[in-house]
Amino acid sequence: MTYLDYINQHTTFFTSSVPYHCELVMSNITLQPIGLVDASKRYWAQRIDTTAMLRFKNITYALPPDFTSYIEFDGGSQYFPRGTMTYHPPAAATTLFANYGTITDLRVKFEQDVFPTYARLREIFHTYATEAHDHYDQVLNILGILRASIVATNTHSAADLETLRTLVDARVDLSSRMKDNANSIVDSLQKINSSLSACIKNINQSVADLDVFCVFTADEKKRIENPDTINISGFAEKYALVQLGYKVRVLRCYWRADE
Repeated sequence: MTYLDYINQHTTFFTSSVPYHCELVMSNITLQPIGLVDASKRYWAQRIDTTAMLRFKNITYALPPDFTSYIEFDGGSQYFPRGTMTYHPPAAATTLFANYGTITDLRVKFEQDVFPTYARLREIFHTYATEAHDHYDQVLNILGILRASIVATNTHSAADLETLRTLVDARVDLSSRMKDNANSIVDSLQKINSSLSACIKNINQSVADLDVFCVFTADEKKRIENPDTINISGFAEKYALVQLGYKVRVLRCYWRADE
């Protein structure tokens, strides 16, 4: 399941305890937030469960963006001569950690874009709901007066119409802002989902390649019976990958990222 699917699945709708729309519609006046209703046109509040996104954000703090960081963060320096500054990892490891770096960038995208936009959306919706609740009876009352006037005399009150327009305009503005923020979230999640899918594919391929690479030869097995830096010279990168558990790290990342 992708993040976008997760968001869609956990976006819930509820029917307001107060009718969201009166039967009389004049000049396409609507009391519902434009573009933010479900298929049944139910008045809704957006309640996104961000648990999976928060888990993804937390797990990516531990991902090294390159092989050098991987070695230094996890104590792999012990497998190399003191003062080693240059490593020679296999191409699969280089690709693996480059994709970790991309995933870390996606975490930053969540932090700087998705979560702040979601917070704004919730705030605007709260304002909209408050506005709707505070003025709902007033709007219905004015509509009732206008309907009675039209039915009786085919005339209407300019003052009432202006009041109604002011009330509806305020809600239309809030509705538009909600829609803009919602569209921004969807756009961001679609881009994140696309990048994340590519990263997961690359990570899986890198893991498969490393599974082949990280098989010790008979000579290497003999030399690592006493694994000091001299004995494992020439294949220390392979030894470090096996000892530090690249596969466990990747599987954990995959499960979190693709949840």
